[in-house]
Amino acid sequence: MSTRPSNEMPESATHIPQVKQNINGLLTGNTKLSVADIDRIANEHLSPLGPLARIDKVGDDLAMEVDRIVDLIAGVAGNAATYQANLADAHHELERSVNRDAIKALVQSLVQSTTAMEQRNQTLETALRVSKQVIDNLQRDVENIRQESLTDPLTSLANRKHFEITLGQFIEEAANNSTDAFSLLLIDIDHFKKFNDNHGHQVGDEVLRLLARHLKASLKGQDVAARYGGEEFAVLLPNTSLKSAKIVAENIRAAVAGKIVRKRSTGESLGQVTVSIGVVEFRRGEGSESLIGRADTLLYAAKRAGRNSVHS
Repeated sequence: MSTRPSNEMPESATHIPQVKQNINGLLTGNTKLSVADIDRIANEHLSPLGPLARIDKVGDDLAMEVDRIVDLIAGVAGNAATYQANLADAHHELERSVNRDAIKALVQSLVQSTTAMEQRNQTLETALRVSKQVIDNLQRDVENIRQESLTDPLTSLANRKHFEITLGQFIEEAANNSTDAFSLLLIDIDHFKKFNDNHGHQVGDEVLRLLARHLKASLKGQDVAARYGGEEFAVLLPNTSLKSAKIVAENIRAAVAGKIVRKRSTGESLGQVTVSIGVVEFRRGEGSESLIGRADTLLYAAKRAGRNSVHS
């Protein structure tokens, strides 16, 4: 498989800005694309059954099911109207008929009509139970699609979209409640591109998963960890002061630094992975860009100071 230089894009992809942005971001520094990277981009942007297409399919299936239910109900309503008319006719016949055989025939006809009506009602009841199950399944499909659209497929953490939505909610809640504080960590894996180039993307992907596992183990409650982009991660800590957030960040840094990455196939040691972290506390009245910008500045201050450190 040939590798394109970082400034080249297939002509068919250049008209899709998000695809171009993703690929260019991954190719920064002439880093090769991994299979996981290609699968993620294809699933997110190019797959014929991507999230939007799958939502459209669920919508079509739901519309078909609703139409089927409406048709069933309309059919039973028509039958009920016919049955009611038959009852009215029978009532009039009984009022003026004195013939025993005629009355017997009329009663038999009513019994048959009633039995048929009961059977149609049972058929409708069964059909409605089946439709409820179908609709429940479709609702689960929609929820699964929603979750997938907010989840990074490689690390199973929240993706950037989920992070941005949650950050907006945190800012709104903080604006409405003077007692709530929250903090943000921006985390970057030190020398990750060099690590990828030296050991390959499969090992690089495993490093990303390793950090994701440490983040999950370090967080609790309503804390949100997200893959912000490439080798950069973001953590939102609700109801957390700067002092407490620094402790969380230091625990994450130490836990990652304490691990030696090994090649699964041979057990060979590939060395230590470290992270740099910028920590900020939300300032009332600021927007998401300001908050992230401050965290980003501190993150790169940590890198300039020698990496494997926390700055706040």
